[in-house]
Amino acid sequence: MGLRFIVLALLSKQPNTGYGLGRLLHGPLCHLWDARLQQIYSELGKLEERGLVEPERIALPNRPTKKIYSLTADGYEALDDWLAEPPAAAPPRDGLRMRMYCLERMPQHIALRQIDDQRQRHENKIHELRRRLGEAERSSPTSTTGLQQLGQVLALEASLAQEVAQAAWCTRAFALVEQQGQPHNVQHATRVKASGQRAVAMQSSH
Repeated sequence: MGLRFIVLALLSKQPNTGYGLGRLLHGPLCHLWDARLQQIYSELGKLEERGLVEPERIALPNRPTKKIYSLTADGYEALDDWLAEPPAAAPPRDGLRMRMYCLERMPQHIALRQIDDQRQRHENKIHELRRRLGEAERSSPTSTTGLQQLGQVLALEASLAQEVAQAAWCTRAFALVEQQGQPHNVQHATRVKASGQRAVAMQSSH
């Protein structure tokens, strides 16, 4: 899923500037997608060239012209086509999991610190997502916003469940690594000991 459809989805809610879209993705919608402001502006330019969005230009004194983007009819059609497609599975990319794959190379204190840091990040996200979910559930939907509110609640619930599961895994991983000691240091000590024994044996043979 490319940034193109994220931008189209956000603009389907209401017209916005590139900066405004960036604030959404780094604020209320950070649990859904991440993108740098430069990427957003680049994507808006491509969408404008394809006729999927159109900007309303507002002149400002002593400042660059402000562009407020809206979807065109073709933009809504492209978004609807995308919504009808089955979502592709997200490729797994997790730096901590990759490090756990090489756990035998890591000193215990480094592995524990990285796991605990990750757990803290997940717990911070859990706290924020629960707050946003409570706000979404407390708002009173109208006949025209009922589905919109339900969609927001479901998206928040999915992100919350993922963060809770990741935090639980970090807690378990921390306990297991703590029990195992320092696998890298143990292996290193074993190699040093074996090397020393070979050296003694060679000296004895002479």
